[in-house]
Amino acid sequence: MFGALFPGYPLITDFVQVQGGKFLLQVPDATSITEFGMTLLRPELLSPDQVVAVYFSAVSDGQWQFIGSLSASNPSQVFLAPWSYKPAYAGIRPLTIQLGLALEPRPVVDNLVPMVRHQEAMGVNELATALAQDMFNFLSSFDPSSEGDTDMLPEVTRDNYVIPKNALHKWFDRLSNKFAKDPTFIQRSLGKGRVQE
Repeated sequence: MFGALFPGYPLITDFVQVQGGKFLLQVPDATSITEFGMTLLRPELLSPDQVVAVYFSAVSDGQWQFIGSLSASNPSQVFLAPWSYKPAYAGIRPLTIQLGLALEPRPVVDNLVPMVRHQEAMGVNELATALAQDMFNFLSSFDPSSEGDTDMLPEVTRDNYVIPKNALHKWFDRLSNKFAKDPTFIQRSLGKGRVQE
């Protein structure tokens, strides 16, 4: 009835029914998964007022968190994998997660906020701070006072950085390269308190 698709794996359909309208799939090594797809194989079996709520839980903590939903009118969806950027799971190797599916009335699911959206809303300030800290760290490398005696510097540079015109462009290129190599590096660095160089 359900299918899960993780990059590099074939379609997985062996969800186990644990009770009534609840199903479970264990993913033994989800460490490198940053997104995944879910689909209803027979969406016509759902009534218009039914929705399949998608949850996840790390086996290590057992806390279920809502990710999103599927319905007859929206039978497939690609989700960001919340476990891929939660600092609490960063050191767990391999990370075993469970996907839980629950058949629910539409009004119940309509009142749930997906974990990713909740974290986006709560984390905008943290993300902005992390990006600003990364830029500050990069621009600090142009600080002439780090190279020796500040008495020899002109007055204008003692309290100010003098940076090349293309410094922001260089920082942005560096940031883009980091994102290309690891799209979650900023989220992971939020748990460490400082963006890593």
